[in-house]
Amino acid sequence: MASRPSTRKGTCELHDVFCERVIARRKELGLTQLDMAERLRITQPTYSSIERGRRIPGIDTLAKIADALEIDPAQLLTITRQHAKSA
Repeated sequence: MASRPSTRKGTCELHDVFCERVIARRKELGLTQLDMAERLRITQPTYSSIERGRRIPGIDTLAKIADALEIDPAQLLTITRQHAKSA
């Protein structure tokens, strides 16, 4: 199966899916990047870097992001058939 080109330089498809889902869920909840940064106790520029794919969060940060977004961490990391078809 051929993978789709990444939208972010130097990242993989899974990382792209993660970033897309974090942004979508944050917006669904009506949260700003600053809201998320405060919940995670990091700076807004650091949080923005995570959303843009410039920074890859560690396991602990990933769990905190999922908790702040009220979502199971697996939902942020699972590549669905829909994503595979768009590849």
